[in-house]
Formats: sequence, C-alpha cells, structure tokens
Amino acid sequence: MAFRLMWCCGLRLGEVAHMRREDAELDAGVLTVRHSKGDKDRLVYVADDLAGACRSYWRAMVEALGLEPEWLFPGKFGRGHVCKTTFDAKFRQFWEETPAAARTDRRPTPHCLRHAFVVERINSWAREGADVDAMMPYLSKYLGHAGPKETFYYYHQAMDAISIVRELDSVCSRVVPGVVDDV
Repeated sequence: MAFRLMWCCGLRLGEVAHMRREDAELDAGVLTVRHSKGDKDRLVYVADDLAGACRSYWRAMVEALGLEPEWLFPGKFGRGHVCKTTFDAKFRQFWEETPAAARTDRRPTPHCLRHAFVVERINSWAREGADVDAMMPYLSKYLGHAGPKETFYYYHQAMDAISIVRELDSVCSRVVPGVVDDV
C-alpha cells in the first residue's frame, strides 16, 4: 500500500513512512503531509479507489495487530513507524522478483515511483491537449515543490517524454530538416 501511495500520489518515501494515522483522512480521501522537505505541510488528495484500498488496508492492519496504531504504516507489533530502510529493502526485494531485474544493470529505488507519477501526469495532460504550463503550478504545489522549475526537473530526465514531445512537436521538422540522400 505504501508503494501504491507513492506511485499514485507522488509521495516521497519519508512522507509515507512518517504518516500518522490521524493525518490520513481515508473517508475524505485526503492526506496531510507534515514537515516534509523544506519543513512544508500540504494536503494530498487521493482518488476514491485508492482511498478505498487504504481503508481496507487499515482495517486489516488493525485486525492483525489488535490495536489502532499511531502510524499509517506501523513498525513491528504496532510500535513506531516502518523505517525508510525497511521500505527500501522491501522495494529491492520486489524488484529482484520481476523479470526486468535480470535485463538491466540499474535498479530503481522507491523515489522512482515519484518520478513516474510526475512523468505520467505531465504526459497525460499533453495527450489530452491540456495547457501543461498552466497546470504545472498545481502539480508543483501538490508535490510540495517550490515551483514548476523543480517539478520539470523530474520530467526532463524521463525517456518517456521523448515520444510525447515528438508526437506533439510541429516545429522540429521545419527547423532541422531530414538528411537528403544525393548519391
């Protein structure tokens, strides 16, 4: 569930690990992220299906522990919260179990889920014909970034962006003409 929240909401690993139960309004579908990077607080809205999955997760957690822990992702026996290193180790384990692990020399990290969220969101807007520049301040605020420039940093690194840019680009072929074979 933690990794799903990271991918679907663009949360940082520390934000998930340190989420108190009282800050997860699962019925309303709102997470309050407190003291994140730059000591900023923000609200993160969760889609209805993900909020429902979180509610199911929480009920199962309470039933398994026999108590309501303070943390959304409690540590062993409900004490403390799950450490970031534990999430890292579990993510690495899941990755090693995928067929892709044998085909690449670079292993993703949990933070890659945040990058994937940003890339997918921007790509979706571009495919829908939305004004990405107009939407970026909203995405930046949602992610807890200082501004759109910080958010675009995630995007410019993404290979997926290339196909979207090529698909929507109407200038490049006029500015950089194709090579003509004179032979």
